[in-house]
Amino acid sequence: MPHTESFVVRKSDKTLQKKNGNSFDYWRGKKKGTIDMEIEVFAFSNHREEAKKMQNLLKESGMENDYFIVRIEKK
Repeated sequence: MPHTESFVVRKSDKTLQKKNGNSFDYWRGKKKGTIDMEIEVFAFSNHREEAKKMQNLLKESGMENDYFIVRIEKK
């Protein structure tokens, strides 16, 4: 059964990490300013792989330093 996993991209070293906490913490709370992206993946498997693909696409397009949330629904 498909489920959702969330990841964040750390600002300091641009690594993809499993999200630890809620969005408010990252965007306005105590973790504010520590991430560039939040990527949410809804799929059957390979959540990290799908999130990494999206991170790479955004990097290639020059959008890696913009603040936004991306949601992926793999079918």
